Amino acid sequence: MGKADIKFELDERQQELLRASGVDLETLTRQTVDRILAELVARAAAATDAAAWAAENAEALKAHRERIEAYGVFGEDLRSW
Repeated sequence: MGKADIKFELDERQQELLRASGVDLETLTRQTVDRILAELVARAAAATDAAAWAAENAEALKAHRERIEAYGVFGEDLRSW
């Protein structure tokens, strides 16, 4: 897999600040892309894990909802609002 050229523009002030700080823009861009991709992968994995958990526990979740519909939640009779 090859590399893609990416073009974006920075104003002069941004360029000056980066140069003065010794920031390598190419490294910064790669690190930022890597971080964002890692976050996206983690979110996708979490969503998959949550969906798998819900599927595995569907019967218990249904029973829990039915119990609450039939009897309400604990302490509901003590609420004043």
